[in-house]
Amino acid sequence: MNEVVCLRSERIYVRDWREDEVEGLHRWYGNPQVRRFLSFGADALIESERHLKHEIIPAQSEVPRRKFYLAIEHIAMSRTIG
Repeated sequence: MNEVVCLRSERIYVRDWREDEVEGLHRWYGNPQVRRFLSFGADALIESERHLKHEIIPAQSEVPRRKFYLAIEHIAMSRTIG
C-alpha cells in the first residue's frame, strides 16, 4: 500500500492530484512558458484530462511508486498553482 504524499507549510500544500482538478492541471500544462520545462504539455483541456486520468492518477497507486506528479495548492487562495 502506498502512503499519501503531502507537505504543508503556512502558504502552500504539496500533494497528489485529484481527478476533479483537470482545470488546475491545465493552467500550467497549457502554459507555453511552463511547458518548455516539462516532459508533457497540453494544448487542449482534453489532453490534460487524459493525462490526469490515464497517467497521473494511476501512478499514485503503483507499488512501488515510481512516478510522483504533485499538485501545489496555495492555501489562502484554495487553488492549485502548479
